[in-house]
Amino acid sequence: MYDSVRYVILGILFVGLLGVWLWSRKQALDRKALGKELGASFRILQKRWLDKGTGVCLIEAEEKTFLLAYTAGGGVSWQEIAPKAEELVSTNRIPAKFQFPA
Repeated sequence: MYDSVRYVILGILFVGLLGVWLWSRKQALDRKALGKELGASFRILQKRWLDKGTGVCLIEAEEKTFLLAYTAGGGVSWQEIAPKAEELVSTNRIPAKFQFPA
């Protein structure tokens, strides 16, 4: 009697482990497919770890640049970085606030 209960429990455990393994394989394949769908419009420009649990990443996607901050625990925040506007600076004139008194 006890042997049959053990076999049933072992069978349920085996089927459960097989199900978890199949589910994890499906998740891994889905992640690979997602990376292929992103294509050439998505690039990681730079990636740095700030400490053991926090990192930042500079990403370019669809002609825009984003700063992504993430933690090892799964927290993520991002901000679009606007391109710098080029200022026209005339080099032949010192602004009035920087001129020395005569």
